[in-house]
Amino acid sequence: MEPFPNNRSGKAQPCPKICPLAGGLPPGIRLHIRAVLSAGRALTCLAAEKARPLLVICRSRARAEQVSRLLTGRLRAEIPFYHHGLDEAERAYLRVKYLRRDDSVLVTIPAAGRELLRFGLRTLVYARPPPTPGGFLREVGWVGRDGRAAEVIMLFPPPRQGAEGRAPGRRGRKAEEPLCLYCPRPGCAPGVGCAGDCARLCGFGFACLRAAEALPPGWREIVAAVAANDRTLSQRELCLLLAGRGGFATVRKKLYTYTGYGYLCAWQSRDIDEAVSALLRDGVLRVPQRGAWRHHVALVHREVRWKIHFRNYCESSRTARAV
Repeated sequence: MEPFPNNRSGKAQPCPKICPLAGGLPPGIRLHIRAVLSAGRALTCLAAEKARPLLVICRSRARAEQVSRLLTGRLRAEIPFYHHGLDEAERAYLRVKYLRRDDSVLVTIPAAGRELLRFGLRTLVYARPPPTPGGFLREVGWVGRDGRAAEVIMLFPPPRQGAEGRAPGRRGRKAEEPLCLYCPRPGCAPGVGCAGDCARLCGFGFACLRAAEALPPGWREIVAAVAANDRTLSQRELCLLLAGRGGFATVRKKLYTYTGYGYLCAWQSRDIDEAVSALLRDGVLRVPQRGAWRHHVALVHREVRWKIHFRNYCESSRTARAV
């Protein structure tokens, strides 16, 4: 199976009529694609709530170790990492410990995950979408090998801004941009390549499209807070405002009097920083570098409607907290 996103041959590859994933997943396996702003918070919630045994797949060793430390500290339980950088004795110990326990959680990379095959794996979590459809189809076969129901969850982070300065994500997607992560290739136009066929035949493409258009957790709260205080807060002050916690900037600027104070009080400060940075990369927020409002967070023009509607959101939030 030719991995179209990673074509390095330099030659134009023919665009297939059907996405490589159009055939669907094996029976009994459910796929969920979730749009997230903070991968750390999403992974913590999934590791705490989803059925175990659970395996988290990261794309690099460094990221696997980082996720392992984060989950161990937040869940107050040992969640080790497993990759080929460990010596043979450590890997053998972790394999035995992981395979014998029914409530185990492990963080690994795709190359090392083949050594952890077990019949009872219930949940497979991708910290980022796999780079190729072939690798994804192979790794999906790791779950539900005992014939029971299993779940595959893929976290879908916001896209970075393109060369034209516009994020190719929600509310700005052009018609010729791909619906699926793997097919069609960027540049295929409806009616010319396979974009139309992929839209009709590929359920995976529809799942990707729904995830790209969905509002991830924290999006409404952050945008509503910025809409209420447009161009008055720096990025650090915005994070303190959303967290609703004390600090020198909170007291000096009296952030507790601003609309949006404590909107994300249940989040970790690190997760709020990650979410705000993701919206800056996505092009929903911006920080002007010159002019009277430089270094202050502002909304871009396509989100300006939130300046009108944020009061309704504030009222509904107060009602929900009162109930």
